Formats: sequence, structure tokens, C-alpha cells
Amino acid sequence: MCDYNLLPLHENAEFYEECAEVLNEEWKRSLSARLYSLQKSCDAFPVSLILVEVNGSKKEVVGHSRVSVVQGREKSCLVESVVVKKNKRGMGYGRKVMKETEEFVKRKGYEWMYLTTHDKQDFYKHLGYDFCDPVIFHGFSAHHLPDHMIQRFSESVNVNTTGSSSTVEDSFKSARSAPHTSPLSCGAQPPNKSPTAAPLPPPPPPLPPATKSKTSSSLGDNTVTRWDPSLVSWMRKKLL
Repeated sequence: MCDYNLLPLHENAEFYEECAEVLNEEWKRSLSARLYSLQKSCDAFPVSLILVEVNGSKKEVVGHSRVSVVQGREKSCLVESVVVKKNKRGMGYGRKVMKETEEFVKRKGYEWMYLTTHDKQDFYKHLGYDFCDPVIFHGFSAHHLPDHMIQRFSESVNVNTTGSSSTVEDSFKSARSAPHTSPLSCGAQPPNKSPTAAPLPPPPPPLPPATKSKTSSSLGDNTVTRWDPSLVSWMRKKLL
């Protein structure tokens, strides 16, 4: 009989590389870049969560999710980089990752969960998610872009004039080398002097074409009823 635990990755450092391998099965990145991103996980969010299968003395990472805080929306968070180990797919682990992640953020006091997807709309609709407008979340930068967005970006990178292809790591190299100045970032060092104004966060991806209803939701924006399936969809769920 196997048991399953959803654990904060930063509290279980022995799983860093195994978690990186699970993510890289789906979204290829260098190990160093992947570990750099995973090591941003912390109690104050963003936090990387791992679903660990326990079978006797054996422990195995079978799933991952990452949660960030949504800016400008009270008690709202965003889940990203949801993935299940390839040899464990089709067994219900994806639903379990999402259920356990929702329970985790509910215990933290969050009431709304947002996400983005370009090919799993039906899966998330079955879990109770509806289409919505884009939001800005804490960590929206080259450091913390959702993996499926990075992958779609990499697929559209042009071949340069020398004939060699650029990579996502090349494209984001300067962004990674720059200091991350968000006031909520874990481990960030305080500046020598207080800035006069905090830098504005980058905008979310452009809003895809959609059909909207005339009825306003409880959050004040219109309900999106249809997305162009070739583009990234934004979805949300009220956590009961």
C-alpha cells in the first residue's frame, strides 16, 4: 500500500534534482536553470510543491506544482508548472496534485486559484475551473515564467544570422543575471537606500480573442465563455 504526501520542496531539499528531472521530462531546460528556479521556493510564496509517493522505505517524486500570489486580487493565487512523472500518467495523479495543491492554499487562507494552459482546458474544466481574464502574479518575470509559456516561446525563436538557433536560456540570460528586486522575493537583500518608487511588474500576456457574457462575476470582470484554442487560456476556480 502506497501513501502520498504533498510537500514544500524547499523543506525537502533531498528531492531538488529528482523534481528537476520530472519537470524536464515535460519542459526541457538545463539542470542548472531548473534548479535555480526551484530554489526560489519559500514559505512566503512562490512555493514549489511535490507529490511524493511513499512505498515502504522508497520515496519517489511523482508530481509537482508551483503556486504564486496574484497581484491586485485579494486571497487569490496562481498554480503553474503542474506536471506528473511520465511513467505515472493516466493513473489519476494529475487530479491528486491539483486537489492537494488546492487544499494546501486553502489552509493558507486563499479563496481563488488561477492558472494558464494552452492544451489542458478540458482537464481543468472537469476540475471546476472556468475561463477568465488574465491576471498579474508575483514573480511574473523571466525567473518564474510558467514552463509551458517558456516552451511556446522557445518554439518561436528565430534562427540567427550565423545559422545557429538561440535557446530559451540565451534569451533569458540577461534577465536571470539581473537582481530580482521584487519586495516579496524570498532571500532578497534589502537595498542600501529606499527607492522612491518600486518598479512596475511586467504586463500579462495579451488577451486572446474571446466571447464574453454580459453578466459580471463576483470579482467585477466579465466571464469569458470561449477562448481561441490555439492561444493560452486563463482559468480560475473558487475554492470552497
